[in-house]
Amino acid sequence: MTFDAADAQCENVRGRLPLLVELLNSAYDPVTPEWTANVLSVGAEGLTTVIYGGSTITSSATSVSRPYRCVFPLSNE
Repeated sequence: MTFDAADAQCENVRGRLPLLVELLNSAYDPVTPEWTANVLSVGAEGLTTVIYGGSTITSSATSVSRPYRCVFPLSNE
């Protein structure tokens, strides 16, 4: 799923894409790099974000399809 679609899916279920630091701290090690909420730059080609794949941390254009996960705030609501 593209970055925008993944972000929208998470928002639809009252979550969000995780920050890079959240994935790093979780010791989760995905086989395929996943979207994070960290935006590196905005240019004529669109956004560039950080992707996390355990030992791989790199940048990616947001138009690429990648796996993602949503995180949810702790709440008593």
